[in-house]
Amino acid sequence: MIIHVFLLIYALTLSALNDGYSLIEGRDVLFTLLGIFVTLYALGELDRSHLSPPSPTPLDTQRSLIKIRFNVNFNVLLPVLFVITPFILFATESLILLPIPHLLFSLNDNTSLYSQGTTAYFAIGSIVFIFLSVTAKNFPKRITLLFLSLVMIFLSALGGARGDFLVGVIVVLLIIIRFKPFKIGALIFLPLFLLSLSYLNIFADDFVILRRLSVLGDGNFGLRDVLLYQSIDLLAEELKCLIMGCGFNYFQIYYGYNYGMYPHNIFAEALITYGIFIGVPLVWLVIVGMVYGFFSYHRYFVYWVLLYFIGIGLKSGSLLGYTSTATLVFFAYLGLSYSRKLYIQLNTRTSDV
Repeated sequence: MIIHVFLLIYALTLSALNDGYSLIEGRDVLFTLLGIFVTLYALGELDRSHLSPPSPTPLDTQRSLIKIRFNVNFNVLLPVLFVITPFILFATESLILLPIPHLLFSLNDNTSLYSQGTTAYFAIGSIVFIFLSVTAKNFPKRITLLFLSLVMIFLSALGGARGDFLVGVIVVLLIIIRFKPFKIGALIFLPLFLLSLSYLNIFADDFVILRRLSVLGDGNFGLRDVLLYQSIDLLAEELKCLIMGCGFNYFQIYYGYNYGMYPHNIFAEALITYGIFIGVPLVWLVIVGMVYGFFSYHRYFVYWVLLYFIGIGLKSGSLLGYTSTATLVFFAYLGLSYSRKLYIQLNTRTSDV
């Protein structure tokens, strides 16, 4: 938590000194501060299994029962929320099933072709159900949850945001691969997923997601490659940013962009914001934490959700948000945990010699 607060104060201070703060609205500051609670929750999920409290008193037992009851209700509420959402969309005529399934979006009285929020929402829903499936104890329950995961990923595709959809598919496949019953999952999920893609392909002209994916082959990345190259140029030309960092939004100030034209890559933005002395160790620890977590923290649901968020951050994310800094801190924590573990092992081997 100290690291999280330090990162915020450091970036906001440099942002104020380099005029980047002028582009920050109160809403952005509020969401960024709310990210502290995301860190509290995420790290709390990890710490819970490592606690070994003394023998409980009757009062402690009562509190524990209340806590367990709350957790069970939350675990039920989240899947139920995703299950009822399609019915709500259908009832409000936002989900049209015939002749071709599609979602209707409206933004400022204008019809939008796709929605990143909707795509990400259902992608997370797919992650929820695939995780519940691979951890389910009986086969019928596992099959049902696999089917729900497939429905969610299909609805995510209808959302039309290609990056958010692809990151969701990748995380789902990683979950299937990592857990022991992945062979069963692969035999059921993958053919159904491929069948869904075939269906989409037959009606390619009617699905926004396929039209938007097809342009990737033409090198159309929505200017993200250009913004990444410009981030590298900025670090090469601005020594102060390279060494000490320049705070939030300096990229937009430097190039005369509006707020929405941030680097669209949280690693690149972290280097510009914090400089190499803070940014490079932070990015390195995050990468180590992602890999280490895949092998050691895969049974924590929070790992997979935040893995999805960091995937989103690498293709279009900004450090100003309620998940960005929290996600970096979470994986950096895992990276530090691995570094500590490795240090202890090396010291033990040295002592034995």
